[in-house]
Amino acid sequence: MTVNCSTTTGKKMYSSVQDVVDQSDPQIIIQLTADDDTGAYDTALIEAKIREADSIIDGYLRKTYSVPLPDPAPDLIKEASVIITLYKLYQKREIEEMPESVVEAYKDIRRRLEKLSDGTIILDVPDLNTYDSVQTIRTKDSILNLGKY
Repeated sequence: MTVNCSTTTGKKMYSSVQDVVDQSDPQIIIQLTADDDTGAYDTALIEAKIREADSIIDGYLRKTYSVPLPDPAPDLIKEASVIITLYKLYQKREIEEMPESVVEAYKDIRRRLEKLSDGTIILDVPDLNTYDSVQTIRTKDSILNLGKY
């Protein structure tokens, strides 16, 4: 089943709020996001942190892949989005002792993103050298036609 990971504004994300909640204890997510006593997590804040995480991921992928990646995102990218989002939520709360498991997962996913960036790990998605159709790029001095090759 394909899950559409969109924000309330309709912008595609690599993970969803539910993915983030499922990866952690819902009570912890409430503590990390709720600024009031409603007992509910702040969906808008989680979406903002997902967008921040996705921007970091796109930064690693940009030189090899056309970003954002197609939906649904590969499992590794979804995992990276969730892990970075959780890390950013802990950072926001400025918790002195971030759980070691969160720190280690964050370090590991950053290493894997670096490997994606340098081509050591390859995603099963089109890269910048793959074109589904002819694309025309207009520059100041000429027109370039790019197609499959």
